[in-house]
Amino acid sequence: MGNVSFVIFLSRGDGSNLPIPFIEEMDKKRIGIKYCGGCNPSYERVELVKKVQFLTGERFHFLHFDQKGFDGLLLIQGCERACAMENLNPKEIPHLSITKESDLKKIINWLDHFIEKTGG
Repeated sequence: MGNVSFVIFLSRGDGSNLPIPFIEEMDKKRIGIKYCGGCNPSYERVELVKKVQFLTGERFHFLHFDQKGFDGLLLIQGCERACAMENLNPKEIPHLSITKESDLKKIINWLDHFIEKTGG
């Protein structure tokens, strides 16, 4: 099934409407994001995920770990303690755990390989 496009209108508050394209995300690979507890992060974890989203374009739909139905899982650790793995058994789903901002290229490479491996 291909992408289905819609146009939605958002009010600008002055009575006029601004058209905004909306692309249905059914065909995108769904990647769950699980952050660590954030007790001692050595970098801005959310900003790193925003960079990943920007660099991967329209190929993925990123969602919170608590949502179900994701195809892969990114564990965003703020430090070497890697507490996002606690109480988690990700053996059944492809996953990547990172612990530092310089892992950005590692994430992009993993996502590229994930697309190749899963036929997305």
